[in-house]
Amino acid sequence: MTTGFYFNPGDRAPRDFAAWKAGMDQLHSAISRVAQENDLGIYLTGDDIARTKNELFDSVCDSPDPAVCPQPTSQAKIRYALDWAKNSRRVIGIE
Repeated sequence: MTTGFYFNPGDRAPRDFAAWKAGMDQLHSAISRVAQENDLGIYLTGDDIARTKNELFDSVCDSPDPAVCPQPTSQAKIRYALDWAKNSRRVIGIE
């Protein structure tokens, strides 16, 4: 099974970590459920992390100054998504 796994705030996903996490938890639960019901491995596409200039900027910017980096929690969000992938025990790779 192939699917995306990360909502990038650079694409208008919620910037607030709690709101973003709620959406990610729903996505991850749905992915896990389908994979489990069909006994499938999961191959993830990580293109939302760095496909466009805005996505890449949002993924790597870590300044606490909102004038410089409007989303200082992006790295924590990427870690959260990757931790889900690791702990799912079904992910076989990330493109």
